[in-house]
Amino acid sequence: MSTEGIFRRSGSVKRVQDLQRQFDSPRYGKDLDWTAYSVYDAADLLKRYFNQLPEPLIPLGFYDRFRGPICALQDYELMHVHPIWKKNSDVEKVVIVYRKLLQELPKLNRYLLLYVLRLLAIFTSRIDENRMTPESLCAIFQPGLLAHPRHNMAPREYKLNHNVLLFLFDHQDQLLSGSDDFTKCM
Repeated sequence: MSTEGIFRRSGSVKRVQDLQRQFDSPRYGKDLDWTAYSVYDAADLLKRYFNQLPEPLIPLGFYDRFRGPICALQDYELMHVHPIWKKNSDVEKVVIVYRKLLQELPKLNRYLLLYVLRLLAIFTSRIDENRMTPESLCAIFQPGLLAHPRHNMAPREYKLNHNVLLFLFDHQDQLLSGSDDFTKCM
């Protein structure tokens, strides 16, 4: 967690491919000897996993629904790095909408999305050492979490998707409060 640029820096292509073969095998990497691999190899494998899913973790059928609340909440033209939120009551309403959307996601997608958001929060708790900000982590994982082929190469759409993930990241504790049995898994 303290490795600087852990998700920015790429691992060795050969070692990452070897790791992927081992995790794709029936043993799923069980009893893997990690001494031959770097932290960057493992981080690269995780990014590769999400980027190679048949569709993003937030399924394409939910794409517009996940973007809608943030599009309505933010002053879209004035954004730079972080979205500009209108007022706290609006944020609370959006949290409620996202709680409902999360409950509608397929259970495995929901659990994995919430787990990834929690994992990224753990990495940002060591930001002074690893230099991984919430913005950079959301940018790195966005293609595997929230994307749509119709918006490839569209900067404005990319920015909106980025802000959706930042909102989910920033408000994950609120999204989890009162949620189903996921919190028991954490």
